[in-house]
Amino acid sequence: MTTTITARVDADKKRQAEEIFNDIGITLSGAINVFINEVVMYQGIPFSLRRRTAANHSLEAIMDETDEYCRSHTERLSHSQVFGHAREIANAGRRVHA
Repeated sequence: MTTTITARVDADKKRQAEEIFNDIGITLSGAINVFINEVVMYQGIPFSLRRRTAANHSLEAIMDETDEYCRSHTERLSHSQVFGHAREIANAGRRVHA
């Protein structure tokens, strides 16, 4: 037996999530079912819930920009190039927020 769930979500976030789910071959309903199955299996939320701090946001931004930097280069990048780019982003952030 199945049941229907109604939830209010941000329309843009829903659209973005549907695009991602479509890319991996599942529907929004399928993704919700996966989440609920994981909750039941783990007897709780299947990932850590915590307050985001400014440091978390900064680290995420550095990681996102570095990931984009790597993806935008067709040639193989050395570790020093990748870490150097991440260091530049971190230092620029420190100067802006100092």
